[in-house]
Amino acid sequence: MTVRCDTRLDLLRGGTELHFAFYRDGWTVQEYNVSDTYRVQSAQQEDSGNYTCEVRMEVRMTNDTMRKMSAGLYIQIYDYTMHNIIRLVISGFVLAAALCFIYFHNKW
Repeated sequence: MTVRCDTRLDLLRGGTELHFAFYRDGWTVQEYNVSDTYRVQSAQQEDSGNYTCEVRMEVRMTNDTMRKMSAGLYIQIYDYTMHNIIRLVISGFVLAAALCFIYFHNKW
């Protein structure tokens, strides 16, 4: 899973470095970093949640720090493995029932 914080910096602010932090449900998942991307190699159900990013820019001339928080984006991760196992078991029962029906139907 990849979450990217898309920003546009005014051309007059050339040379200004942006730093990005990412949050899930208000908790920090990535501290401030120059990367605008947060990656989870193998997303699990517990990675579901409301993701936001915060951009920090230090204004060199005034030594001020400006911060901007994104709107939230809810991401739901589904565990299809369990669903596939359940489907396989149900399919097996249906197949077994069909074979029993055919066998006993032809036997009579």
